Parts: sequence; structure tokens; C-alpha cells
Amino acid sequence: MPEIPFGAQLIGRTEKALNALLERELSGTGLTEPQWVALTLTVGPVGPASSVSPASPVSSVGPASPVSSVGPASSVGSVGPVSPVGPVGPGAVPVGRLAARISEALRTDGATAGRLLSELAAKGLLRETAAHAFEPTESGRSLWLRVRSATATLTADLWGDLRAEDRDAAARVLNVVLTRAGAALSAR
Repeated sequence: MPEIPFGAQLIGRTEKALNALLERELSGTGLTEPQWVALTLTVGPVGPASSVSPASPVSSVGPASPVSSVGPASSVGSVGPVSPVGPVGPGAVPVGRLAARISEALRTDGATAGRLLSELAAKGLLRETAAHAFEPTESGRSLWLRVRSATATLTADLWGDLRAEDRDAAARVLNVVLTRAGAALSAR
């Protein structure tokens, strides 16, 4: 395959390839990619501290996404030693904050974010607490860990052998592009 110069085609084709790998891992789980992003934002913290390098999830989640690795959210950044599957927080996330995270990561509206949370609750992967927050169920946490472990292995194969300086440079450039794209979307 000929080398593609930096630009929208390279970023888009990379995202599509990474999303195809994620879809392969999600096959048989009953989850869509947007549901995966919503589950990820519920199970683990987002942002630079949750970026795992080189074992970030194949799909990240917005400006943090880390992740949306791939697609809505991926992180290529490095923050030091982290478990190959990343942190799994035990706490519940308030509905408003969680819906805002999902909306930002997926570039969608609050109603869609709420629908995704309802779908995950209906599948038994999340539960709503009395404090109007969502937390993962044991099934949700287990599924997330299984898929996250598989995607960590994939991403280690994809970019684990790249020099830290190269990953850091890619992260800087892609974060600038992501920030500018977000600003352009907000301006319209």
C-alpha cells in the first residue's frame, strides 16, 4: 500500500481500520461502538490520566478519548506505567456529567447519550443509583475488561514498538487537530 501523506484521508482511513478492529472485538457482545464508548466512559476515568500507552483501547472516547482511540476517542499519549486494561473505577458517575462526556466523545446530543445509557441499563451492563448516577454492574465491568484486554493486545501490536517520541508527536498533532475540529463544530 502506498504511503498516504498526513491529512484527512490518512486520519480517516486509520480511524476506519481501528474501528473495524474494535467492531471485530465487539462482535458477539451485543454492543455497538457508541454503546462501547458509553460503557467505557462509565467504567473508567477519561482524559490524559486514563490514556494507556502503548496499550490504549482501540477506541478512545473523545477529547479524551483518550479514545475516542479510534473513532470517538483514542489516545496515543503516554502517561507512564498503567495496567494494560487501564483503571476500573468503582464509583458511580452522575447522569448529567456522564451524558455530557458521552455527548462530547461521540459528538452527539444529550438525548442520544441518554438513550445509550438506557440501552446499556436494559442490557444489564449499567444500573442507575438512587443518587441519579450510573455505575457498571459486574456483568458490565466484566465485559468491559474482556474487550479492553483484547484491544490492549491489538494496540500493543499496532504501535507498541513505536518510539515514545513518535507516539508523543502523533498525540500532540492529533490533539491539535481534534481541538480545532471541535472548535469548528462549535462555531456552526
